[in-house]
Amino acid sequence: MKENEMIARFMGARIFQKENYHSELIWWAEFPNETNPLGHDNIRNLSSLEYNYSWDWIMPVIDRIEQHGFLFWLQSTERASTQVTIWKGMNVVVNSISESKLQAVYNAVIQFITYYNTLQNEPNPKSPI
Repeated sequence: MKENEMIARFMGARIFQKENYHSELIWWAEFPNETNPLGHDNIRNLSSLEYNYSWDWIMPVIDRIEQHGFLFWLQSTERASTQVTIWKGMNVVVNSISESKLQAVYNAVIQFITYYNTLQNEPNPKSPI
C-alpha cells in the first residue's frame, strides 16, 4: 500500500529492495530505533506495515505531526462519524471525516503528509514548523 510507504518515509524509515529466501525482490522498510512502531524489529516487509489497521502504529505518527507544532483534534459527530482536524495557528491544513475513527485518523495523516511533502518540495521550502 503506497500510503503506508509514505507514512513510513515520514517516520524516517529507509525503503529498500532485497531478495527473500525464494529469490523474489521484496520491498522493505528499516526504521530508526526512535520511530520503530514494533519496538524491537527495525526491518519490516513493506506490505506488512499496519498504519491503516492499528492504533499502535498510527499514534506515533500523530505524535510526530504534533512535534512539528501542529494541533490534532478528533471529534465524534452527530451522524455517527468521526472528524479529524489538523491545524497550526489559524490555518486548518487537514479536515477528514469517516465513519471509523481509525480510518478518519489514517486519512488525515495521509492528507497531512501530502501537504507536508508539498511544502518540502518547493524551490525555497517553507518550514511548517
